[in-house]
Amino acid sequence: MDVIPEPLRTTAPEDGFLELGPRTRLAAPAGTERTERWLRAVLGAATGLPLLPAQEPGDDVVRLSVDPAVTGDLGAEGYRLAVTPTGVDLAGGGPAGLFWGAQTLRQLLGPDAFRRAPLPGRTWRLPLTRVEDSPRFRWRGLMLDVARHFMPRDGVLRYLDLMAAHKLNVLHFHLTDDQGWRLEIKRYPRLTEIGSWRARTKIGHRASPLWEEKPHGGHYTHDDIREIVAYAAERHITVVPEIDIPGHSQAAVAAYPELGNTDVIDTTALTVWDTWGISPNVLAPPPTPPCASTRACSRKSSTCFPRGSFTSAATNARRSSGGGRPPRRHGSGNSDWPARTRCRHGSSATSTRGSPRAGAA
Repeated sequence: MDVIPEPLRTTAPEDGFLELGPRTRLAAPAGTERTERWLRAVLGAATGLPLLPAQEPGDDVVRLSVDPAVTGDLGAEGYRLAVTPTGVDLAGGGPAGLFWGAQTLRQLLGPDAFRRAPLPGRTWRLPLTRVEDSPRFRWRGLMLDVARHFMPRDGVLRYLDLMAAHKLNVLHFHLTDDQGWRLEIKRYPRLTEIGSWRARTKIGHRASPLWEEKPHGGHYTHDDIREIVAYAAERHITVVPEIDIPGHSQAAVAAYPELGNTDVIDTTALTVWDTWGISPNVLAPPPTPPCASTRACSRKSSTCFPRGSFTSAATNARRSSGGGRPPRRHGSGNSDWPARTRCRHGSSATSTRGSPRAGAA
């Protein structure tokens, strides 16, 4: 039996097959809707079978269920699959376990079950078998590096389908690096206008002298990211973004030179990196003066930081996507760099002396 990954236990009580046909029905009670929707879509496309809802119990039915007894034995991501001469019983410990069991059911039909259009005259048979399975690891991840080589949204969705087929449940989504910035940040539009494109790309190994002399790049809009995350969630996959700061940031520095280590190098001359390795250029905003008085804060901390500074890029990215109150904008022209500093808890460093309550929230 060809199933990837290898299940925990399999038994074949007898030789033979269950043949699926136009009369085969799909029974899906409450709690199984997501797997029902996915199974009908993919098997319907590959086989041409309608897999209509089952109105009442009977033979030639694929029965889905979420069973607490499976949870106790195999966990929420475990499942039991039984193919008998009269039908299929698939029970998951939870919705995720049921979905992984449906992936095994699809694999048992053979490679043609992964087609997007049916083959004429094809017979669809499931071997009579019993399968029990549960994952050894809770985190079963795959990393997709779109920072160095951009993959359009549809390619990412296809990647998620392949992950689901192998029962992987975490997408490590590498969105930014020296070679490109792929995530739209509306507060910093040049990250994608400039930072998402490089002039050329090396062909082959990093030591290769060959280059593809044409621009390479692209980025994901907020709507793209929402669709990717929702598509992954339907397949019980968690998306974990990787945003590399303060290092691995030459694409960001190329977009906003004032945020780089300007005391070491002329950051305005930097471009998005077209090679691999460790870049010495990092996000290094200029130092800020200490607070004028520890009484400037209503709490113990008196650390100062630039208002709206890029050092809090992760927070700003969250806020710009609706995750909190948007930060105020300071400065003028194309620079987002502030003209003054602010105490971490609210007061301006230039207005704290002689006022014991200055800075109170």
